[in-house]
Amino acid sequence: MSDGGASGGRRGSALSRLLEELARVEEADLPDRFAPGLPPGAAVGRFRVERELGRGGFGVVYAARDPELGRTVALKLLKPGSRVARSGEEWIRREAEAVARLNHPGIVTLHDFGRAPEGAYLVFELLQGETLAERSARGRVALDEALRIGAAVAEALAHAHAAEVLHRDLKPGNVYLCGPAPVPGATPPGGGPPPVVKVLDFGVAHLFGGATEPSGGTPGYMAPEQRAGGAVDARADLYALGVVLHELLSGAPPSCPDARTAALAPLPRGAGPAGLRRLVAALTAHDPGRRPRTAAEVARALERLRRDREGRWRRRLLAGLGLATGAALAVAGWAVLLGREAAPGERVTAVVADAENRTGDPDLDRLGDGVRALLGESRRIEPLTRDRLAAVARQAGLAPPARLDPAQARELGRLAGASVLLLPAARAEGGALRLSLRAAAPDDGRTLFEVAEEARGKGEVPAAIDRLLAKVRSRLRERREDLRASPIQLARVATGDLTAYRHYLEGLDCIGRPSAGPANTALATCGPHFSQAIARDPAFPLAHYHLAVLLGLEGTAPAEIGAHMDAALAGAGRLSPRDATLVRAWKAHLDGRDDEAERAYDQLVAASPDDRELLYLAGDLRFHRSERVGAIPYFQKLLALDPEAEWPLEHLMECYAVTGRTRELTAMVAELRALPRTPERSRVLIRALAWLEQPEEAVAAARRAAADRIATGEADLRTVLLAAGRYREVEPLMRARTDFDAAGGGAYIWLANVLMAQGRNREATQILDELQRRVQGMPPSWPAFFKATLAAGVSDATRLSREAAEAVELVRASRDGFGQRDVVAVSALLLALRGDPARARELEPLLPNPSTARAELEALLRWRAGDGAGAVAALTAIEADDSWPECGIAPAYLLAEVSASQGEWGETAAAVRRFQRLWPRGFWRGWAWPRALYLSAEAHARLGERETARAELARLLELLQRADPGLPLRREALALSRTLR
Repeated sequence: MSDGGASGGRRGSALSRLLEELARVEEADLPDRFAPGLPPGAAVGRFRVERELGRGGFGVVYAARDPELGRTVALKLLKPGSRVARSGEEWIRREAEAVARLNHPGIVTLHDFGRAPEGAYLVFELLQGETLAERSARGRVALDEALRIGAAVAEALAHAHAAEVLHRDLKPGNVYLCGPAPVPGATPPGGGPPPVVKVLDFGVAHLFGGATEPSGGTPGYMAPEQRAGGAVDARADLYALGVVLHELLSGAPPSCPDARTAALAPLPRGAGPAGLRRLVAALTAHDPGRRPRTAAEVARALERLRRDREGRWRRRLLAGLGLATGAALAVAGWAVLLGREAAPGERVTAVVADAENRTGDPDLDRLGDGVRALLGESRRIEPLTRDRLAAVARQAGLAPPARLDPAQARELGRLAGASVLLLPAARAEGGALRLSLRAAAPDDGRTLFEVAEEARGKGEVPAAIDRLLAKVRSRLRERREDLRASPIQLARVATGDLTAYRHYLEGLDCIGRPSAGPANTALATCGPHFSQAIARDPAFPLAHYHLAVLLGLEGTAPAEIGAHMDAALAGAGRLSPRDATLVRAWKAHLDGRDDEAERAYDQLVAASPDDRELLYLAGDLRFHRSERVGAIPYFQKLLALDPEAEWPLEHLMECYAVTGRTRELTAMVAELRALPRTPERSRVLIRALAWLEQPEEAVAAARRAAADRIATGEADLRTVLLAAGRYREVEPLMRARTDFDAAGGGAYIWLANVLMAQGRNREATQILDELQRRVQGMPPSWPAFFKATLAAGVSDATRLSREAAEAVELVRASRDGFGQRDVVAVSALLLALRGDPARARELEPLLPNPSTARAELEALLRWRAGDGAGAVAALTAIEADDSWPECGIAPAYLLAEVSASQGEWGETAAAVRRFQRLWPRGFWRGWAWPRALYLSAEAHARLGERETARAELARLLELLQRADPGLPLRREALALSRTLR
């Protein structure tokens, strides 16, 4: 195994197998002293031992030489044992795969791993220097050094947590300061670069006894929930970081706090600035909900504190030289000292309050939002978003304010460690409008400076805002070259129409509210705001872009989306780099270039990790690419930023369900039941119950929601009945919807699906014809695609080929990226499944590579070429990776078909069972559901399980009571039934 060529996924799978093997050996079977010392020159795999470095509960660590790569490494010879076994195979697999993906300069690198006659081993980079525990034993760590070390550790934790890896045993002994090893008794050198900080033993070492507690931590550094043996998350690592900082600042190692309070003594005033003491107190809070939510937040806070100390040191030096006076500082503040330009990359965090509008014009009510958005284009000023301030408020136990007045802005700015407050105001003076911005210090509210501009009429307000912001940027010492390179002009980056801009900002607010969010309901609720903005300014690129996103998320016709995207792209050249990237990324997604879109979103998220829009788009893209494990952190971060948010819930629930995270899904159900019911929460609860295989509870919850007139209750009831296979019950509910669905066609499609499931294909065809006549704006490929799917259900290969060819040509003609991904993929799979592999192979180049649908098609083509065993193996691997593909056919269903053709009846029955657990998706499911019942009945009959086979046939024949005369599936079911009498 090599760290140079293997991907994180392959290395993680191999590592998980190694750990599972170690789990089979009990510690009681081992001698008291594991692995007697290996002499220098002994071989372990390809590595040559040089010397022993240490030993512990996990095994022995050696310095060893890697002759292939010519480097010395740390080789850990691992002790097998029951701690691994107690962790559970699924946990081990997830943990190992995540650890193998870690790649951060602040985390010791895992180079290799394997097994030799001497035992299993892990190979890490060999570090030179000392641990933080050893450094602390030599004397008190300076405050600036403590801040630097704390920020570095927090950054390493942030990387690991994003990969879903917890440390669980963070302590000074697991923090390494890389540099020349100190000479005992010598005074450490004072010059040179500071040591590089690396965190040791992420995610693996505690499995082998490296920690001194069964729960995986060390007394004194463990969070109270960890000491109590409960579930832990990233905030347990943050607690440990807080204890480490407390120890560095106080100079005393922690005691083992009482598990009920876990209270550390408050840091004395002399231990550090007030902001740092508050941060340590928050990190070590007994209640995890009172701690900071992410390590990234902690890293930024520590870095701000470190920069502030540097700034104060410079000011004291200048004051001592007589270059500034206390009176001048009191009046002007730090921000305008000597008019010095900021260093490249130096940032100022600002809180912008809502505007005090005394003009009576509602368009100026949003002046504060406009200032906040526009200053985000600055390379010097970093305005804190409303989302970030709301998170700060919740962390402090405060309700996020609906309106940010100056007093609230000051309090939240102080809590967030902001550098400056910006307080906008507008008032009428004679025949003019006066716009002003006052800059104030967050700690005491003193005025640092104030700037103002006048507009002789409303039409001049945008230009006045531009001049006002130019003054603010200059007073906050933005570099002159940055001012020239990126001038902020409202008309350039947004619109010159103030009313259009107000509608646009109201649209953004609407998307962010819990009741809306980027989902189907958001188009009806929030779309009109963007439409009003476009009506005022038809060339407003950002309004076009956001409307195109809402239309795309709902699955609207490509032509309408394309018109808005064309307008957005036409104006992208004048947008900020961030907004221009967003527009082009969405266009790439629409065109099926998801790799390009994913890279763009990741770059934007790295620059703005608390931006909810970016987090949603990055997570949603992964979700729809079936990269659900990768999508989970984005949706979790969204809910961490705003626990009241509802629109990430459904995606996160589905990620948990599809990846088999039953524990997380069960916890989500408990949380949802305890919260006030809303349409979104109700829908997620119902679906979660269905995924947990509690169909009766799911149906009961849907009936309650419908009876209580919750907006989505009737739709949820219809879908949960489909999930349970209760097609006859759902038919009248679907018919009742067709009269109200002339716009989107969804009820027609599902009604045709319900009829197809009952073998009533003639009626289904009539419904599809009616859909084509009555529904306007439908993608042109849909009618032919649905009819091709229906033909596949009755094995009409001629009609299937004809309709599929028409659907594909219509997709190509319309340049519909979504259609190419969905219509073409399912058409290709149906052709391969129903015996036209040649036509299916023609479509293969049109499918994304790699993708689940393409892998499924390759498996089916192997089957049609005579390699049934290879197809089963390939489909099994596909299902393990993506059991519920966004694009394609459920691999469990395909496995049932292929296994039945091979006479693998046990696998057939099991595959049908897995298929039936899935939430309804895809028009093909209408005929696949009854076909799966037949396959299950045949499999159980062949296995000698006659009662089960009879029960499955009874369900099937009841479903097909009103089937078309001569339906092949009904004839087969009746024939099988006769053999079981």
